[in-house]
Amino acid sequence: MRDLDHALRLIEAIVGAVSIPVTLKTRLGWDDTSLNAPELARLAEGAGIQLITIHGRTRCQFYKGTANWAAIRPVKDAVSIPVIANGDIVDSATAPRSPYAKQRRWGDDRAWLWWAALAVGAGST
Repeated sequence: MRDLDHALRLIEAIVGAVSIPVTLKTRLGWDDTSLNAPELARLAEGAGIQLITIHGRTRCQFYKGTANWAAIRPVKDAVSIPVIANGDIVDSATAPRSPYAKQRRWGDDRAWLWWAALAVGAGST
């Protein structure tokens, strides 16, 4: 995410090398001063990416703090392909507050439930 030209070259190489749809999962940006996911999404769509998943944190945040679901909206506004919101959806209590529940307001196409939910589920058996 620090070098969008390099990211674009990688995306183009992958899309050009396969005959199946290619998707992209990325974050909001490298850090809070570089929230460039909308620009990366536009470039990726132009290169043939069919769907984008955006984790609502920066790369420097890793999994600390809370996902910024509202910051995913500019990505959705930047492209016409489906956008999946990801981050902090771990159980039925967080799901109503998730981007999926708020998709009409923010415009996200889906929410992504992943490893944090699996870890919660595994610990509750």
